[in-house]
Amino acid sequence: MGVEIARDVELIFSDSGRVQVVLQAPLVVRRQGNDPVVEMTRGIKATFYDQNGRVNSYLTAREAYRFPRKRLMQARGNVVVTNSEGDTLFTERLQWEEQKGRISSDAYVRIVRPDEVLYGDGLESDDRFENYRIINTRGSFKVQQ
Repeated sequence: MGVEIARDVELIFSDSGRVQVVLQAPLVVRRQGNDPVVEMTRGIKATFYDQNGRVNSYLTAREAYRFPRKRLMQARGNVVVTNSEGDTLFTERLQWEEQKGRISSDAYVRIVRPDEVLYGDGLESDDRFENYRIINTRGSFKVQQ
């Protein structure tokens, strides 16, 4: 099994010539083999773009693992996602299914919106974090403006 190591990496994911995601990581370890994996264990920052090339969400995490054959990425540790509406998701685990354009979490989530804070035990959303559903909602608190 081969191993490749790179530092200060910027990966660009595109479809039909349009940039969809730009991912930055200080350290990337790519392990070859029957089930290849790309390990980013020193932090990541991903910027998601819409069809017109405008930024529509950001994701940061302490570490991430990408499984190229499955087109799946898992982010772990201090995962934060912010969308263009100003909603911010905080969780410890998040999974991105690239082909389906979906993100999900089976961990505790807190979503801070401009006017309220939501809590739950998981989340399902599009990868722009615009259309989301909280699993097992624990509460909602209005924020005074």
